[in-house]
Amino acid sequence: MHTALDTCTRPRRVGARNHDTTMEPKKPRKNAKPVNPVTGITDGKLRTLIKGSLRPIWRDTSRRVFIASIRRQERNPATGKMRFVIDCADCSRTMGISEKEFRTLVSGKKRAKASLVYEIDHVAGITPLAGIQDTLGDYVHSLLFGAQQAVCHACHAERTAAQTAKRNK
Repeated sequence: MHTALDTCTRPRRVGARNHDTTMEPKKPRKNAKPVNPVTGITDGKLRTLIKGSLRPIWRDTSRRVFIASIRRQERNPATGKMRFVIDCADCSRTMGISEKEFRTLVSGKKRAKASLVYEIDHVAGITPLAGIQDTLGDYVHSLLFGAQQAVCHACHAERTAAQTAKRNK
């Protein structure tokens, strides 16, 4: 049985169609990241899996409670029915809780799936998940318990771009 450590040096069959059983080592990829011997994946892949597992927890807990705390009821001008709305913290745009829009991609095409018109922004940002052993607790704490604001998609894009530029300076 091959392990994750053998992925770069594992022998492979050459000419399998011709039933040639000559074995030669697999060539390593250029700029290949090192695989962790304990997890069998790279550290970057592990960070991605952890973040992907924690986001649904955030959506079902503190994000949901935050939205419930800032929403208010208002009459929908188009239908006359009552609906829950929130306001953008930056531009004061009023948005329905379940209001969606088809966003335009960089290529100019419309996305196939509609997205909510608002996003929940972590005011101070989320602690980067660099060294998992050192920063996992800080990352989870800032994700779940950090200050949040509701902002429209356009304002969130501006905020994120400013935070990224500041971080990369």
